[in-house]
Amino acid sequence: MEASPVVGNPQPGAPPEGPSPDEQRIMMAQHLEQQRLLNLQKAESLVGQDAEPVNILPLSFHPEHPFILGPPSFPASPASPFVSGPASTQSPYGLSPINADVQPVDLFNTVNLLANVFSKAPDGAIPPPPNPNNVDRGRSVQVAKLKEEGNTKFKAKQYPPSVNTYSLALKVAAERLPWEPSGLVKEEISVLLCNRSAAWAALGEWTHSYADAESVIRLKRPWSKGHFRKAKALLALDQPYLAKEALVLGLSYDPSSTELLAFQQEIDQAISALEDEADDF
Repeated sequence: MEASPVVGNPQPGAPPEGPSPDEQRIMMAQHLEQQRLLNLQKAESLVGQDAEPVNILPLSFHPEHPFILGPPSFPASPASPFVSGPASTQSPYGLSPINADVQPVDLFNTVNLLANVFSKAPDGAIPPPPNPNNVDRGRSVQVAKLKEEGNTKFKAKQYPPSVNTYSLALKVAAERLPWEPSGLVKEEISVLLCNRSAAWAALGEWTHSYADAESVIRLKRPWSKGHFRKAKALLALDQPYLAKEALVLGLSYDPSSTELLAFQQEIDQAISALEDEADDF
């Protein structure tokens, strides 16, 4: 009579159920690579297509302080310190275009899975850190294509589509892997933000233009273009004195900037007109 198979706990020495640490690590790497390829494919499919109507947010500029005020139902992100609002709530608007579509639950699940894999991996199983000089050339091509498409739409005075195209380019640029050169990411994002600031200005959305210009300065402070965009937005927001401060700061980095020097006269005229109006009372 044959013995019945044992049902229950596996016998000592039997292989454990589920993937091994090495298999989990490989699965995690494959998952991240699939996500990266999907993002690139999405960006490539949108190049050359008409963008969706631009979503103009109901923002306003504080009359006395250089703060942007958002609607009460959509408080600002704590990642944007120049935007007022409760620090405990993330804005669905994504004023910082880098974090526009990040889903916190997905992000934390990915990080927790990776940490779990590393904690269970035997010594020597965790691969060495990647070469920091490696650059995703395919992503660079996509960012460049989207930037040029945005520039073409801007020159054709198609301002809402240009805003959307720049925003998509910002998302693609910000999704570079963490070990890619940070200088490359800052360069791409600062140029795209500056271009989008100009597109917002062309739409008369000066608060949005100011927000992007402020981000440009934080990423690339010596670049006079960011200071020019900020000064122009502040003047349009009836803040000539703050515009003057922004212009002076920009000139301290680039005293020969033709844009800033030409705009200085316009700011001085606005300040003189404001002072003359005050003298009349």
